[in-house]
Amino acid sequence: MTTRNPADVIGKRYNSAISSIAAQIEGTKHSLPEFDPRSSLSVRRAAERAEDVYVDSAAYLVHQLYNALGFDPHRVFRWRLEHKLVQALVFRRYVGAAYPRTAGLYDIAFSMADWSLEEALSVIFPEGYFFKEALGDSSGAGGDPLLKLPEACLKRLDRGLKDTELTLTDERFIMQERLSIIREYRVHTVEGHIVPDLIFDRYGRFEIRAGMERVGSFMSRTLAMLPTGLLKHTICGWDIAELPGGQFRIVEVNFCGFHPEYRKGFQCSGFFNAGVPGLLFLMRLFEFCERQYAVKLRVRLQSRRSADYSG
Repeated sequence: MTTRNPADVIGKRYNSAISSIAAQIEGTKHSLPEFDPRSSLSVRRAAERAEDVYVDSAAYLVHQLYNALGFDPHRVFRWRLEHKLVQALVFRRYVGAAYPRTAGLYDIAFSMADWSLEEALSVIFPEGYFFKEALGDSSGAGGDPLLKLPEACLKRLDRGLKDTELTLTDERFIMQERLSIIREYRVHTVEGHIVPDLIFDRYGRFEIRAGMERVGSFMSRTLAMLPTGLLKHTICGWDIAELPGGQFRIVEVNFCGFHPEYRKGFQCSGFFNAGVPGLLFLMRLFEFCERQYAVKLRVRLQSRRSADYSG
């Protein structure tokens, strides 16, 4: 067996691949946009460009919030941060083990040499791994049965790519360090600010429970480690895992904005599209932005009868 360690091979490749993205992020100077105190969120205004596609009605409202705040909804997607491998590598550069170890299936295959897949995975992920799609919502928990069979999936991959130098976003599947999760939270942020009223048990009934202060403290420390250029013009829903012993880890960061590939169009946290509770959560988001950015946001819902509802 070769002495080449797959974990070392992948680590060197990823350090090189992510350097240019990190340089762009760190080179971004942060300046708050010039706000118009009379900014309004006009729901009457239709999508002005062909690419302005909205995944749901909440996404349309959040896009209007982006417009009012002067946020660029395409910005983070130029770095493809919605791709779970790219996201993992970028975040691990700044927060280290707070984001689970992640590798692309192609890269694992290319790094194995005469190792078997099982041997390579045991070295890269000694605590076990989780297998999921690089783009998508499911996190590998259903649908295609191959998501539970990395060996079979590997055989199904195009062998012609073996001699091709792939980019990070060519990866269709990723392997990620398995976490022993006892509870998962959804934490919403605007740029580098936590929205206190939008921290939830992800699978609860939108309840704010005991323990939210601890996950909030973890998020505060995490945000402090990230460069301003990574947080600029963002509204995010963070999935945060609580582990035995009271530790926390990032599972995934869900960026609002125009996603370029999977479910192409403007997306936002699914909590904002949860029926009546979702409307309440949107109100909390708007109120937070009013306080944080010293602006007055008015939502005008105009029908054919020209009704004007302001709040």
